[in-house]
Amino acid sequence: MHELSVPLQIKRFDTRRHAEEKGISIEMAARELRYQWFRSFTEGSEDRKVVAVAHNADDQVETLLLNLSMGTGIRGLSGMPFIKQAEGIIRPLQATPRALILDYLSTLGQSYREDSSNSDTRYKRNLIRHQLIPLFEELNPSFRETTYRMIEHLRSTEALYMETIERYRSELLSPNGLDYKPLATHPERTTILFELLRPYGFQRPVVEELSKHLAEGRLEQSSTPPPTYSSMVYSCWSYSHVRREQQYPYPLTSAKTGSAHFPSEENYTGSSFPLVL
Repeated sequence: MHELSVPLQIKRFDTRRHAEEKGISIEMAARELRYQWFRSFTEGSEDRKVVAVAHNADDQVETLLLNLSMGTGIRGLSGMPFIKQAEGIIRPLQATPRALILDYLSTLGQSYREDSSNSDTRYKRNLIRHQLIPLFEELNPSFRETTYRMIEHLRSTEALYMETIERYRSELLSPNGLDYKPLATHPERTTILFELLRPYGFQRPVVEELSKHLAEGRLEQSSTPPPTYSSMVYSCWSYSHVRREQQYPYPLTSAKTGSAHFPSEENYTGSSFPLVL
């Protein structure tokens, strides 16, 4: 990069060891280490530095398919955001197809380097890139373009969705707790409860159990224990507890107030979660 007077910084990680220690895939470990390093450039910066990463439109399509393969919600269908303000990350090439980038480099006569692992189909994203997407293009030669347009539409849908969730958050959550009673008969109470409780560490299966008991009026029973529940929500009456996969006990204490009291997100550690009804 001497020709462009751009400084080059190289960082090496023991990605395999990090993956083994965290019990995650090589891909996820590499991503975690990469973004930790990126944050070192932006944290504590007084002039609001950002790190520009090179994700392009093809990466967006691959991300959508990857998320679909593992199961996802509206966020996973919306691709990667253009900017992650909290992390100081921007993606200026996000709407640009890979082919157009390569064509531009060819026009300039500019050489480039490609990670040798990009052709290794043992990694999920590469399998999608080299094998799955070409199959979709046999069905629709414009598959990448149409899928990217769909992602843009879904991003707009997500914005409307989150606007609705924020309205419920402002109406139902307060310093006094969560007023859950208005949701008892709501047809989409599970989704609303999940979005309100998700920042505090609640997973979808736990919320589904709570929603079920809320609809059946069991959250307000104080004397007779209900039937046996799953290992994640094993009791939900007068003085009971919520567990997530038999870890991280969440005390659930009924005071017949119709409210659930939460610690602040800033103080939540993920190890315990008092929930007072």
